[in-house]
Amino acid sequence: MTNKPASIRRILAIVNPAAGGGRGARRFTALRDALERWPGRLRVETTSRRGDAECLAADAATAGTDTVVAVGGDGTVHEIVNGILSAEGAMRPALAVVSVGTGCDFARSLGLPARASAVPPRRRVRVDVGAVTCITARGPEKRFFLNAANVGASTAAARRIKDSRVLKRLGAVAYVAAGFPEVLMRPVTQVGWGMPGGEQRVEQLLNLSICNGPRFGGGLMLVPEATLFDGVLRAVRIQRGGLGGLLKLLAAGYRQSPLSQRDVDVDTVTRLAVTGDAVIETDGELVGTLPAQFTVLPGALEVLLP
Repeated sequence: MTNKPASIRRILAIVNPAAGGGRGARRFTALRDALERWPGRLRVETTSRRGDAECLAADAATAGTDTVVAVGGDGTVHEIVNGILSAEGAMRPALAVVSVGTGCDFARSLGLPARASAVPPRRRVRVDVGAVTCITARGPEKRFFLNAANVGASTAAARRIKDSRVLKRLGAVAYVAAGFPEVLMRPVTQVGWGMPGGEQRVEQLLNLSICNGPRFGGGLMLVPEATLFDGVLRAVRIQRGGLGGLLKLLAAGYRQSPLSQRDVDVDTVTRLAVTGDAVIETDGELVGTLPAQFTVLPGALEVLLP
């Protein structure tokens, strides 16, 4: 992790007005004057549909923009990071985050306020990025993630939130409200996991999380020691278990209390192959299905911090 002054010239703010259940536009209006005072020339673009932020970020990278500001939640950040990293032959812009979304896990992992703030950036850091190559309707594709990729109950909870405007308005509580029914039903997903090209261990799991950062799901911390700066991923396997034990696990994770090794199984990896028949969620977005290969890109993204 390195720090250096945050001198910038050309700034693109990508605003998701639907972030946080529709609060994005209102909060950006209150913050625009502060963004205008950042040390650079500001341009603002507003998204209207899924994928807009990714296209705008890719175009900004190709055009030589210095900084892209994500005004939204983890979904907006997810799209922007995929746009920045997928732009071929381009200088990668730095990322800044103004949190106005539901969970804001990436911002929290960096120590940024969960509520919107437009304090001018003063330092630069480089963070690790997770990558997954999975199956989509268009064939195999690579997607990037910052917080975590999930298969199982977390994916089902993310789908509930995507389909509910009411849940989006609850902020981080939405992940608890959406996840609780999944825990009650306690479905299991059969997955095989192991090193790419190696032997696969097959298990029935409630959830498999591939963590790049320490938080996902609105503040859940299953691996508090994970950071965005250590060059590895944590594969966290949660067995079905009894209802009481599962509720205790979730309570400890959201309180950020230490978890015992009986609660979760954690493997530190730089590459992981996962097989099965299930949907993959990354940073709250449903991106494809298994089989998939995961890897980490150390220090791949530059981020501006206050």
